[in-house]
Amino acid sequence: SVHVEVGSGEDSETSGHAENGEGGDPSSPILALDESWDGVVNGLRVAMSYDPVRRSFSGVVKNATTQTVCSVQLELNLKQGTRTVVELGPALVGDLAPGASATAELVVDDEPLAAGVAFDAWEIHPELFDCACDVSSVTSGGEGGEGGDGGGEAGDGEGEGSEGGDGEAGEGDSEAGDGDGEGGEGGEEGHAEGGEDDEHRG
Repeated sequence: SVHVEVGSGEDSETSGHAENGEGGDPSSPILALDESWDGVVNGLRVAMSYDPVRRSFSGVVKNATTQTVCSVQLELNLKQGTRTVVELGPALVGDLAPGASATAELVVDDEPLAAGVAFDAWEIHPELFDCACDVSSVTSGGEGGEGGDGGGEAGDGEGEGSEGGDGEAGEGDSEAGDGDGEGGEGGEEGHAEGGEDDEHRG
């Protein structure tokens, strides 16, 4: 969805992403393409540089905190000046123990929306998640637990539904009977009125 937004609404939505990156979530400074970066962002030490021949950003991500960080992701904002024109990634780095590091690479040509787009600067935006609410456990284990509870409730619901359904069905038949009767009466009244109209016309 992010890439679609960048392509469709460059002014409003792209600037919104840029503000989020530079304000709420820490990002590196805006870097020139020939400028490498080695610094700590969001508790992660990122050392990256751009290879213009391969059109690739590559480097090392290291956990600079004293706690294990989980589901580390690396996203790059390609810019014209200060405006984001394409977002690369996020590339999943994975879980990192304190002091552990992993390599990361994001290739411009792997992003279809980057085709033909000129950029002269870049910005590193690493993301990480609390291991207590790890992304994978939220999507699999968490929902699985809720699903189990839901199954129990669904079972109770079926029981109540069948009991209620039989009773209501019986009542429905009797109401239908009354309805037929009323319909019959209405028909007779209609004929009687019709007869009176004929007499008036005569």
